[in-house]
Amino acid sequence: MNKLLKSFVSKRDGGASSSTSNPTEGIISNNNSTSQDTILTLAHLRKVFFEYQHPKIQWTQQDKNDRLYSTLPMVIKVLSVLSNNEWEERFPELLEYTLTLAKLLVNEIRLRADKEPNSSAASQAIIEYLEVNDENNCLSGWSLLRSLKLLSTGPNSLMEKFAQASVPSTFVKCLCLFFDLPEIPTSHSNHDAISPKEKRILLQQLFFQVK
Repeated sequence: MNKLLKSFVSKRDGGASSSTSNPTEGIISNNNSTSQDTILTLAHLRKVFFEYQHPKIQWTQQDKNDRLYSTLPMVIKVLSVLSNNEWEERFPELLEYTLTLAKLLVNEIRLRADKEPNSSAASQAIIEYLEVNDENNCLSGWSLLRSLKLLSTGPNSLMEKFAQASVPSTFVKCLCLFFDLPEIPTSHSNHDAISPKEKRILLQQLFFQVK
């Protein structure tokens, strides 16, 4: 496995209900162990999720999805530096947020499976959605899967949300579909950061880490 592939693998990816009050309330504290940058990121994350839950205008489903996707870099950044017992304390909406992300992943996978005429096409559509193409692209299944992998390392209460959203059964169906995937190309463009085989290895590792 080359250095670039190792760098992808080695990155750490990992009150439950939302309040209708100011979503940044209770975030700022005198705890010196939490950097100001983390505090501000967490405040913005809560603000965006609050706006997602209580939109002032009528959004399309794609608008709502894009708003959720935009939170992924923030949640990865914040939860990677907080201890597990701080997650719910600092982010009271965490349980509801986790359920929302889990439902998004399940819906995205089902959408691609339902619109394709056969299992081979469905498996290809799902794998293209989940595989990494651009590490900085938050509007992707790869970023969503990374976020859920990180959340899966948290309190057991979060795993109940995975089950509630049907993540385990959806993953089992994905594994069955993946048997219909075509052979991985052995060659790739020199412009690609990583090869198709390396992308598949990364996805396999991340997929099975979402416990």
